[in-house]
Amino acid sequence: MRAEAQQFLGSICACPGCGVSEPLFLTIDHINGRPKGPRRDARLEARDSGWDKTKFQMLCWNCNYIKRDHGFCRVHQTAPENKNGYKPGAQQTLWSLGTD
Repeated sequence: MRAEAQQFLGSICACPGCGVSEPLFLTIDHINGRPKGPRRDARLEARDSGWDKTKFQMLCWNCNYIKRDHGFCRVHQTAPENKNGYKPGAQQTLWSLGTD
């Protein structure tokens, strides 16, 4: 199913500036967050939706978890304003935090 997901959703992290393409590092991300209710495997949800690119995208593990916790990828400064109030470009990257 991994190969099928990459065929329809892409074989590179969708976060601009990332570029991770190692298949073992890629995950399926719910673009607008996981729906409420019982948890299902994202691969099954994406396949059942017909690989809907408006609902799912391919992200590397790092970008996916940063997006989950902060609403956008703080490393690559990507995503619209989110529920936490972060705006792309308004935050420093993780690499420059704490350096003056």
